[in-house]
Amino acid sequence: MKSYVAFVFAFVVASNAIAQQVLYCAGTVRYPSGEPAADVRLEYYPGFHFWAGKYAKVLTDANGRYQIIEPKDESSYSGPLCPTNSIIARDLKNNLAAIQNVHMTTTNVDLVLQPAITLSGSVKNTEGVPIMGAEVELRFRSYNSHLLEDRPIKVNELGQFSMSALPQGAEYGAHGVTAKGYGLEDVDVSLKDTKTNRYEFPTFVLKHADQKIAGRVFDGNEKPVVGVEVFIIGKGQPMNPKEKWGQQPFYSTNTDNEGRFTFDNVCDAPLRVYAVCPDPLDSARSIVSNDGYGTETRAGDTNIVIRFALTK
Repeated sequence: MKSYVAFVFAFVVASNAIAQQVLYCAGTVRYPSGEPAADVRLEYYPGFHFWAGKYAKVLTDANGRYQIIEPKDESSYSGPLCPTNSIIARDLKNNLAAIQNVHMTTTNVDLVLQPAITLSGSVKNTEGVPIMGAEVELRFRSYNSHLLEDRPIKVNELGQFSMSALPQGAEYGAHGVTAKGYGLEDVDVSLKDTKTNRYEFPTFVLKHADQKIAGRVFDGNEKPVVGVEVFIIGKGQPMNPKEKWGQQPFYSTNTDNEGRFTFDNVCDAPLRVYAVCPDPLDSARSIVSNDGYGTETRAGDTNIVIRFALTK
């Protein structure tokens, strides 16, 4: 079965607008008793629509009130629109939380805190040893995938991680579970599994990224193609910290003056190798090797050959 590389782009283009202060939403957060909840974190997760704005985080005041005011631009979007925004309240001190999904025109949202869920898990290598340097991106899943903290959380000395004060009955995911010298894993948690006070992810087992692959890229005249980008994609493969492609590992390099390429940090797992070459007939276009299917291979293969059929 051949698989395509899906190139999906969402274009957001400013429409001659000037950023302006706009009230996204305001309201009051209360405890189940009706008492106002002070110093509770409010998080705004935008949908995908006109005037959606961006992620915002504020605290409630002494009366449990909050206001989310951020600069917004009038923008045009391409692709399916999602008119629903999400507001999450998190009381980290008392492990309470609330969530409300609202239409993009809603500007007043009151929330009542309820018992929360705690997400936890552990990260180990293939020998069963905890990976102390591992990091985990815990994400809230709505129309988009939103990072729940400003940066990935680090595991402790036992390779364990945990995050509390999250709303029950929402969808979450542990993405970008990785460590230096290892591959990457991620998994989503369905809504039905979060209607409880605790959820523990199955142990994340990361493979060592200590294998090698290598090969050459030729054109239609069997001449080496110099300086073209070659990249790998495969579940469980390492992630280039500077690049991401959807939710899959995306690591790249360039061919040398003999058309050779090498990756020294792949995991022992299936992967595909792709080369991207400028179209000799149209400088504005690029051609992906093997009609976009790439070349299927495994770690240890050092004789990969990629050919572009086009000639000048």
